[in-house]
Amino acid sequence: MTKHNQLKQLLLALLLIFHVSSAWSAPPLVLNAVIEPLNPIPGDFPMNKVVRDGQDVYIPSRCGILYKYSNAKLTTYITGNSTANLRGFKKFSDSDMYVVGEGYDSEHTQGSIPIIMHYDGTRWEAMPVDLAGFSDLVGYNFTMYSIGGASPTDMYAVGKVQYAYTGIYPWKGVILHYDGSIWSPVADFPYTPINQYQTLKDIAYVDGKLFVTCDIYTSGYLGSKTWPIGSGNNFVYRYDGNAWTQFPVGISDPNAGINAFLAFTEIDMFVSQGNGIYRFDGTQFNAMQMDGTEAPIDFWGKSADDVYSLGPSGEIQHWDGLHWDNIVVSNLSQGYGGHFTGGWGDMSTGIFTTTDRYGVLQKYYNEHWTILNAFFSMHYLGSAYTNSNYFNFIVAESPSQIYVAGGGDFHGQENNTIFSYDGTRWAPLLLNGNAINLSQVPSYPPYGLNSVNVLAGIRTKDGTFYFSGDNSNAWGAIKVDNSGAITEFMPAVGTWGSNQPSNPKTFLDIDDVLLAGGYVNNEIPVIHVKSADAWVEMDIDKSYHKVINGLWGNSKTNIYAVGESRDTRTTRVLHFDGTQWTAINTYLPSANLRTIWGSDSNNIYAVGNEKSLYHYNGSAWEQLEFNNIDSVVNDITHITGFSDREVFAVTYTAGSSEDGRLYYYNGTAWIPLVKCFQITGVYTDKANKIIYLCGFQGQILKVSITTPCSVVIDSTSATFGSQGGSGVINVTAATDCDWVASASDPWLTITEGASGTGNGKVVYTVAPNTTHHARSGTINISGSIFTVNQKPSSTIQSIITILLNTQ
Repeated sequence: MTKHNQLKQLLLALLLIFHVSSAWSAPPLVLNAVIEPLNPIPGDFPMNKVVRDGQDVYIPSRCGILYKYSNAKLTTYITGNSTANLRGFKKFSDSDMYVVGEGYDSEHTQGSIPIIMHYDGTRWEAMPVDLAGFSDLVGYNFTMYSIGGASPTDMYAVGKVQYAYTGIYPWKGVILHYDGSIWSPVADFPYTPINQYQTLKDIAYVDGKLFVTCDIYTSGYLGSKTWPIGSGNNFVYRYDGNAWTQFPVGISDPNAGINAFLAFTEIDMFVSQGNGIYRFDGTQFNAMQMDGTEAPIDFWGKSADDVYSLGPSGEIQHWDGLHWDNIVVSNLSQGYGGHFTGGWGDMSTGIFTTTDRYGVLQKYYNEHWTILNAFFSMHYLGSAYTNSNYFNFIVAESPSQIYVAGGGDFHGQENNTIFSYDGTRWAPLLLNGNAINLSQVPSYPPYGLNSVNVLAGIRTKDGTFYFSGDNSNAWGAIKVDNSGAITEFMPAVGTWGSNQPSNPKTFLDIDDVLLAGGYVNNEIPVIHVKSADAWVEMDIDKSYHKVINGLWGNSKTNIYAVGESRDTRTTRVLHFDGTQWTAINTYLPSANLRTIWGSDSNNIYAVGNEKSLYHYNGSAWEQLEFNNIDSVVNDITHITGFSDREVFAVTYTAGSSEDGRLYYYNGTAWIPLVKCFQITGVYTDKANKIIYLCGFQGQILKVSITTPCSVVIDSTSATFGSQGGSGVINVTAATDCDWVASASDPWLTITEGASGTGNGKVVYTVAPNTTHHARSGTINISGSIFTVNQKPSSTIQSIITILLNTQ
């Protein structure tokens, strides 16, 4: 056999291996996810410390959401990074704003770059951070708390870097500087050794100098882990452009971190540390006599003689230049269990506060508190209200016709209701002028949903809602017309095949055929089909499952079902061919598959507990690795998508109501798109490429997915001599694809094709290199990178060139 034939056979073998191991052979898509909270005015996302800018207030929040409060109205900026917990904000103008925050993997092993984003008046974009020369920061996790500086070309961001999870949690401070082109770590800041724990939190720029607050703990051995115990030290560092000066704050106390910082001038600042307030006189920090019992977590004020402070439980004090007065002792939001994060305003016009749990925005005026945004956190069901909401069901007939259903706990009584959204406002569905209570829905036996949480639901084409609860016997149906009016309560169960108590866990409406899967007596799997006004039990093999959890199909002759297995090690998938249900003769190593979804008959996914993930390629089931995820994820609860290359999964983390995650599968790895609240309800709008999410704390998200158009260039690099020259890059793109080109260095100039649509070209010139060093630059054409290398100028090189030319 010739070497040519051997090589040919090897290539064919590699192609075959790739085809078999890949879920699809097409290249993966790169998606963008833009999130929008759909809560009223909007609300219920944990709010971090507020940042005041004149009459406006900006509130960084989780899920990459930045709120703005202005003219008695709360609006939302979408930052484009829905996996970030935003913590700091800086504004130079309406078209020049910055946010910093906590990266997606801030508590886990993958490592993350600092979250720094810029708003140019149109959109938010991530800013690059150069960690070259700082190997001790690469691969670890960043939490950036604050950002500030003199100008857009002289800024600083401060925070901490968390080392990889190893059973120990060491960290150290980090400060980054921006010079107008790149962010990079500050090398001469007095960082602490590895056996200490340093956090940089607040930043201020006054009188031409930079001030940074710093907490330092000394590590010690406690049990089986190393924790920050022992003496705590707190400082404010001043940077005058040449050197850092350290000013100690307060007492040595391991629990006495710096909580708040406010600077008017370089000789007049306020710091909250431990259980006290300290004021700087230009030389040292001096303790002040408080009137309250809580050290503030935030300061604000118009001058050094007119300062307000807010405590973590809502205590508000005022400094009039002579003494502190406690003006608010108790706060309305204490019942929400939230920790207060920020405040602004004054006694003459009203004081506003925010919290970090339910994102409650409230106003104190004339000794009276008013909640401004917590509609879902306090909705009325007759005369009762709840302050612990969750929605497990969401359906969107259109972006202006959305329904959610769920309830909350009020004095041990769970109430469930339905809210509708018309594109502007949310309102409960009413019956006789009152919000509907799903306990009034008839079922068989007539238990309704009065004492359970709505678990699953569906809205059929005729306007009928079918709901089930998390206990046996708890389900029912409501008919609602297109205007949102309730027209009928419907018995949902009938005899359900037999007179035994039963409960559906999932619904499927396919080709106007409605199915429900569930269980009887918690151990007998059942699938029913609705025929006329009766539910008929379908004949399935009950030997494999205890519960049917998920149904999916693309026609009434091709339906799949998954569930909880009787075997604690394996389970099987059921299939309906239009005539009978059969168990597919493949044992999948999972005890509990939660749901199933497919884009077509050759691309079907089943997911479940312990990150179970299986793919059906039209002939066989295969187990896929749910990689690139955080270690705290327990189960995959939902699987959905728009097509075979646009697949999305929702995960569950045990013990957390604020850690729900939405992932996108690109054919190789699972990429995080959203990290927010615990997600319990999902609806997919394929036509508009929107995913709706709902869950704990009454939160609702609209996630709009966009696929950037693909730009292909005919080459990826070019090399020039020291004399320079010019070149052309040919661009191939779809006719409706807009693209832009930008050069990384001044010596690279784009002379033609700085932007274009569809096919085109980029013409560039390379300036002479007068240095004795080679250099390299790039041209970025909407994500496609073209590298330009240039040789150095050299006398020896010139002589060699001349000699060669004379030969």
